[in-house]
Amino acid sequence: MTRTMLAVAMTLALADCAAGQALADAAKRAEEQRKGNTTPSITLRPPTEPEDESQPPRLTAKLVSHYAEARMALRDRRAADPKMQLRLLAATRNIQAYIDLADILASEPTIVNLFDYYELTPRTYVRTEIMLLIAQSRHALRFEKWPGDPPSERVRENVAFYERSKSSVDAALNDCFQHEVGLKIWGWAPPPLPKVAP
Repeated sequence: MTRTMLAVAMTLALADCAAGQALADAAKRAEEQRKGNTTPSITLRPPTEPEDESQPPRLTAKLVSHYAEARMALRDRRAADPKMQLRLLAATRNIQAYIDLADILASEPTIVNLFDYYELTPRTYVRTEIMLLIAQSRHALRFEKWPGDPPSERVRENVAFYERSKSSVDAALNDCFQHEVGLKIWGWAPPPLPKVAP
């Protein structure tokens, strides 16, 4: 019986050593994988803040960059999904005002997710586009010749931003136009811009 107990004890001791070695090997392999993994970690950020609807968005280099990147990504998404492209074209045939485009874009969950990646909402995206067009137009026509009500303080700030950053803003918008070549964006002629920013 002593031999049997001795054999059992030795078997258990060997099993413990083997298990310990297996755990050490597994830990070593995991460490090597961690060192070899160059995939960037995912950074979680809070959802996009609701915008202040009482005035136009303030144009900044960051906002223009996010808008341009989102616009090019939207073009790629539309080209990759013909059914969504047809839905968007059909919906844009019936809009009365430029800002109505926001509701159309918001009806597509894929687009909402895409804009969220660029820290935009569909409404912010469209309002930024409108503000860029208004800033360009007011810059070109100067304030004295612009029809309608005098521009708000925010519009003046945005025109001043555009004047300071004209080359970089125009370059970003030109990149967007070039990227959109070959894809129909509107189902009909775009509606006129508002005389004051939405």
